[in-house]
Amino acid sequence: MACSTSNSSSTNLIASQCMIPTPYLIGLIGYTGATATLASNLLLNNLLPWDSSYLDTDVRFTNAVIEQKWRCQGIEYSTIRVPAGLIYCIARAPRDNFPLMVEEMKTIFGVPKCGTHRIRIKGRHYLLYQVNISNDGRVIQETALHKLDRYHPLRSDPQFRRNVQRLLIFCEILSLTSTGEPNIRIRIASDGSYIPVATNEFDTTLNKEQGHDFNILKKGLFLSWFGEQTNMSDVAREMVNCRSVNDITSICHDIRNRVSAIIGNYNSNYTWFASFICDRLSRYLL
Repeated sequence: MACSTSNSSSTNLIASQCMIPTPYLIGLIGYTGATATLASNLLLNNLLPWDSSYLDTDVRFTNAVIEQKWRCQGIEYSTIRVPAGLIYCIARAPRDNFPLMVEEMKTIFGVPKCGTHRIRIKGRHYLLYQVNISNDGRVIQETALHKLDRYHPLRSDPQFRRNVQRLLIFCEILSLTSTGEPNIRIRIASDGSYIPVATNEFDTTLNKEQGHDFNILKKGLFLSWFGEQTNMSDVAREMVNCRSVNDITSICHDIRNRVSAIIGNYNSNYTWFASFICDRLSRYLL
């Protein structure tokens, strides 16, 4: 397995491409959405909605197998084969549905999703994370935020900074473990813009017995992205459209209902999580 890199002229961000082992490029070269030369090797990534749904409710995605795994710049990728073709992804087997709940809650707080699907492979439930694919069938590596040097222009770009701030506050409110730059990846959108995406959604430090008044952002992370220039409360209010203290009760009530609905769809053992989230959110809205 090899990785090739190319420089983006606009921001000098390294955009890496992971080359898929040669046998799996057959029928994929130049694939842009039309039918590939070999149907069994049809690359499905760009045809999937990546909406957290179960794939194997459709006969075209039953009897899935992990055909190959490979590593590129420290990330393990998988080739999933289904009757409809191939899926390149990051495949994980979570202990429960907590990551799926977090993925859905991102919409409530206006932060970008990773893009996921669920599938059963040999009786085990897997979570497939979306990866972007180039026209010649290669995985486009998403650069981890900590790999940008301190003077990289993206670090001072106002819109990018605001997007990172929103993402960090989301992680703070949900108290997600391993919140930090290594678990924020930079995704290149279809319009060429750079979008920070959080990948640390597998666990939270919260529990039923614990109080909610604590911080998870480390000092260095806070100083890098907020410091004295940006008030976290201002960003939090912006995220949930809170214009005054008079809005707080109704906003928290609405968010609690929406979070509770998501939890009810995935794992009722986390019912308590809705109140904790709203308690932590409210301290930023006051």
